[in-house]
Amino acid sequence: MAAVMAAVAGAVAVGIYHASDVEQQRREYRPSLPANAVALLDRSYTAEDATQIAAVRAAVEKDLGDLGERADVLLPTALAGQCAKKYDCGYVQTMKSIDKRCPAEDAKTDEERQQAYNDPRCAGMNSLSEELGNIFGDTLIGDAALLHNLLDVHDPAAERALADGKALVFRPDRVADGKVTLRAEEPPTQAQIDANDYRGTTHDVTVEAVEVHSPAAFATLVMSRETAEKAGFGVQAEGSMWKPAKALTEGQAQKASEHLAKLDDSVYLTVEQGFRAGRDLITTGLIGFAALVALGAAGIATGLAATDSQQDLATLAAVGASGGIRRRLSGFQCGVIAAMGAVLGLLCGAVPPVALRILEARNSTFWINGHMVGHAKAIIAVPWADLALLLVGLPVVAALLAALLTRSKIGLTRRAG
Repeated sequence: MAAVMAAVAGAVAVGIYHASDVEQQRREYRPSLPANAVALLDRSYTAEDATQIAAVRAAVEKDLGDLGERADVLLPTALAGQCAKKYDCGYVQTMKSIDKRCPAEDAKTDEERQQAYNDPRCAGMNSLSEELGNIFGDTLIGDAALLHNLLDVHDPAAERALADGKALVFRPDRVADGKVTLRAEEPPTQAQIDANDYRGTTHDVTVEAVEVHSPAAFATLVMSRETAEKAGFGVQAEGSMWKPAKALTEGQAQKASEHLAKLDDSVYLTVEQGFRAGRDLITTGLIGFAALVALGAAGIATGLAATDSQQDLATLAAVGASGGIRRRLSGFQCGVIAAMGAVLGLLCGAVPPVALRILEARNSTFWINGHMVGHAKAIIAVPWADLALLLVGLPVVAALLAALLTRSKIGLTRRAG
């Protein structure tokens, strides 16, 4: 029984820890694209490399078949014109309206910034955001196809507003009096870097905007290329995306990615397939080993119980008991031993993974904007179906093994004494 208990305890410990880890991954998972969407991200570092993206787009559409309408995605940059390297262009972000914005975002010095965090409007900056994001960016340049594919917006009025030069905003607290503020931040100069000041020069631009409802707001703002250039921003190609009517298989996505890697290693293809539980080789090995040991322990317990009951079986045979009765008795004895070991092993094995998850959560801290905002929450998940199978299946296996291994005919033996 001790062997069964130890084996079951190990299997339970590994099972609970792994189930808890998967549940944590599930809760922390945030999709970066709408379901089944296909995105091609251009990771080239120079503007010249970006000219090759057209050939890569054609290869994607050829490899994956009918993907539907294509949306080309561009980003606004702080510096207008072509930059020698993409990361030298700066970036543009959409700001909340002045009455909703945290004052820390407008502070000029670290002292002002620290004091501003006490403002109630900054409360949201001290917690993890629940807003959806995408792999391209939060402030985008595109056309009606981008509204369809990324934001699931099929509103003719919104499309007309976009064509008329207005920015479309998909999150609250950004639009005030029909305008939205866009903040452009240039890369820091070498003098700023030498002074440990990595915040580049910023300037704000206001553009006409309308707030639009999106069932899945994967971005904050979308504007046309003409609107971005009129506001003085640069335009940078970032990639393309599609939203096929039929979901792609993992094999199709893998094959297309391998093909693209041969054409251009600066592009990245991703398909939003929803949450997929990650399981490393070590975890898989531990689960398999624990299950194997539990079965082995059940076999050992069965053999030992069968050996100990040989004299009892011989006595039953002497008084005329049939082979079926002897098999049932042997199976019952082994089943009871395995069941007791499984129950005790379950109770003992549940404690270590729970304690380990709690300890890991206490040692894990969240930092946002240089402030520790708290500890991680311990997530405990119990694989009830697996444990029930273990509790029921192991004794049943042990009982069946004992019944099958018990001989129908047994020789009489002399009892000692």
